[in-house]
Amino acid sequence: MDSTNEGSWRARVKTLLPPLLLEVYRSARYGSAYRRPGAAENGNMPDVTEVQFTLPQRPLSEMFPGVEFVLVSTPVSELYRPRDMVVPLPELLTLAAICRYTKPKRIFEIGTYTGSSTLVMSLNAPHETEILTLDLAPGETIGSAFRNTTQSARIQQLYGNSLTFDYTPYNGTVDLVLVDANHSYECVKSDTEKALALLRPGGVIVWDDYRWLDIHSECSGVTLFLNEFQATRPLYSIAGTRFAIYLDHGTRQ
Repeated sequence: MDSTNEGSWRARVKTLLPPLLLEVYRSARYGSAYRRPGAAENGNMPDVTEVQFTLPQRPLSEMFPGVEFVLVSTPVSELYRPRDMVVPLPELLTLAAICRYTKPKRIFEIGTYTGSSTLVMSLNAPHETEILTLDLAPGETIGSAFRNTTQSARIQQLYGNSLTFDYTPYNGTVDLVLVDANHSYECVKSDTEKALALLRPGGVIVWDDYRWLDIHSECSGVTLFLNEFQATRPLYSIAGTRFAIYLDHGTRQ
């Protein structure tokens, strides 16, 4: 093989490799929720062109009057991250603002991944807030954002499948629940049922990835379930973010 052909071959491999690795990564992270090319035609997932974002949009300031004047904190490290499958900065700042505004006593996150959202919630919640975050099993990536930081001591990392995890000790005691685990319809439905049981009267549930770009159509399970679930609860899409939100208007105990 001459050097010209070798250079061309290497260029082709370099072009193909990142998408292939990304395919493996997305499949591992989202399982059956990941929509591969041709999945819609095979009946595994809906065509992305058929998925509509029907939740009414509301600015954060309409749901939390005065929140636009709240000062929030985020580590500089969160400005420099891979763009794929991490919580974007607008969403991190939104979570930070919700924590500053509502001052939750207990937070429960379903789906840790790197823990960027966990870290930011910890930084912006009151010092006495208890923070629990759940993921499948220990791993190098899980909780890496808050591991070995000053916040790690106040974050309790839990392990287990969100479908079968025993939430009973925490039911009715959580002020803020973040749902961001497996994105299939069935898992989002189950995680939402668990989140409602966890919620204290007057609490808040936030779902990540209600809105998404076509390249992340594996998130359509979140959209499809919440579009249906809004018939039972007043749900909103937070303007300018991928988040959906539910505010319980019961009396906080």
